[in-house]
Parts: sequence; C-alpha cells; structure tokens
Amino acid sequence: MSAADPAARLDPPSADGDRGEPFSLFEGDWMQQTYAALGLGSHSRFWKTRRCLYAVLVTYAPLALLAWRQGLVDSVVSPTNFFADFAAYAIFLVGLPLFLLAEVVIDAGTREAATQFQSCGVVRKSDAASVVRTHATLRRWRESRYR
Repeated sequence: MSAADPAARLDPPSADGDRGEPFSLFEGDWMQQTYAALGLGSHSRFWKTRRCLYAVLVTYAPLALLAWRQGLVDSVVSPTNFFADFAAYAIFLVGLPLFLLAEVVIDAGTREAATQFQSCGVVRKSDAASVVRTHATLRRWRESRYR
C-alpha cells in the first residue's frame, strides 16, 4: 500500500486540507478540552496521576467538608458518622481513578483495532473512503461544543 492509498492510513488528508489523525473515541472531546484548560492535559507531566487526584478532590472533599460542617463526623462508629461507611468510600476512591485510567487503555485499544481492521483487509480498499468519512464525522461530533 502506498501512502497516497486511502487504505494505507486511517485518516488521509481531506479535501479541505485537514491532515487527519488516527481514529480516537476521546481525543479532542469536551472532557479533554476541560482537562487541558485546567492544566491537566495529556501533554503535561504526570497527567494521569494529576487527573485522578483532581477528580477525587473535586468529588469527595466537598462531601467530607459538608459532613464535618453538619457535625456528621465522630470518632465513634454510628449510623450518622459520615466516615463510618469506609468500605463504600474505599470502593469509590479506588474505582474513580481506575475509571479515569481506563480511558487511556480503551482509546489505545480502539485505535489499534481500527488500524488492524484496515491493514488486515476487514475493511476493503473500496470502502476506505467511507471509513474516512465516518471517522471525520465522528471527530466533528466529538469536538463540537453543541450537539
């Protein structure tokens, strides 16, 4: 396959000059744009760790602070003690970072699958232009601010 062949690359240059990029479910979506605005973009140092810590801070800390302000914190295990249900909070505090890290794995896997579909002949050369158009449509939807 030559570089000019649409089946050779996942997203060849479009008619409007856009160079395209490999297929992605997440790259450039509103959440990625929000992370970048907060300084947590994928081009910053320790971005995965910082995103996980930020998500835990934003979701758990306000609840703990409100519970403390309302007097729902105690050193005794009681039904009204906010910190007494440590099993549920441990699941949340472990699960939320794993959920955020799964995005990286899923994105890499779907990119690899899309590339394999094209390179192994699952997508015929005659259908390559349709695949490119579909990827371009998905990219526009993913990157649009308003649906």
